[in-house]
Amino acid sequence: MLPLIIGIAFGILGLNILTVLGVGLLRWRLWHRNRNHLAFLNTWRPLLMQQALEGLSTPLPPLHPQDLIAFLNLWNYLHDSLRGNAIEQLNQLAFSLHIPEQAQHMLSRGRMREKLIAIHTLGNLAWRPAWDQLVQMALEDSPVLSFSAFRAMMHISPLAALPLLGDHLREGKANWSRAKLSGTLSKVGNSGQLADALIEEALKSPEPVAAELVRYIGVIHGVGALPKLRILLGLAHSTELQAACLSVLGDLNDFYSLDMIRSYCTHPEWVVRLQAVQALGKVGLDDDIALLTGCLQDSSWWVRYRAALALGNLPGMTSARLLGLRGIIPAPEAEQMIDFVMGRQEIAA
Repeated sequence: MLPLIIGIAFGILGLNILTVLGVGLLRWRLWHRNRNHLAFLNTWRPLLMQQALEGLSTPLPPLHPQDLIAFLNLWNYLHDSLRGNAIEQLNQLAFSLHIPEQAQHMLSRGRMREKLIAIHTLGNLAWRPAWDQLVQMALEDSPVLSFSAFRAMMHISPLAALPLLGDHLREGKANWSRAKLSGTLSKVGNSGQLADALIEEALKSPEPVAAELVRYIGVIHGVGALPKLRILLGLAHSTELQAACLSVLGDLNDFYSLDMIRSYCTHPEWVVRLQAVQALGKVGLDDDIALLTGCLQDSSWWVRYRAALALGNLPGMTSARLLGLRGIIPAPEAEQMIDFVMGRQEIAA
């Protein structure tokens, strides 16, 4: 019995020693990794900042393979933070270190985290040789991977990448963040050409998808697409697409669509009337007072509210004129809405 107890005691002691050694080894590895990372930052951060701001006049030190991920993270952070000529300077440094080829190699061999870093890098470099691989990744089921690839493609060639957005939506995939899509589209140049491409995708899409694409025209302020957007509104049957078109026409201050907007103020669906009234508040004229006054008696609270706001936004509208309208409208709900809006909105006396 005693030998058994002694054996158990030594076993427990051995386990404790192994635990202490294991914890010590982990702490040492963490300390060693942090020290190496700090040494890397102390070497490369000043070099990257100098290159970005004024260009380097001295040769670069070698970039060790174990530092590649840390370098890409730092380079991408600076690339996303800086503007103008600094971007070109950073790109030149990356090309001199053969970063595009190394990042492209990571697309097929790296883990998910490494692939995302590589995709980010290739997008920032607008590296066209990786296009086919990025297309395949944009078709993946993973929303993180597929959207990252699409965003990189938008940096490389926006007009060539945009049909992928249409295909993604037409296939019923709604797993890309609208906010991130809006941010990506708004950062891309050539908004006129991009708006044309968006409206073309909308015209050949089912109406729910077309409505989604139309909203992005408003995000990029694509005034060049307005003529075709008016055509799309005339062809639309669903309330979702009609409302989306009216919203964008108002946001882009399309005075040429004024008559169309007026015609939707009496639409059977309140959602459409709401967007029409809201658009009228942005492009409407003094002639629209009677129409908006009628909307103050709408069955929907939101339509009445937006009609009162629209009246206050019309050119030349004053608080005295609004009070005069309040006195001639027999409906109590209209009077209440005008009082409510006058209390919240600054209107010229």
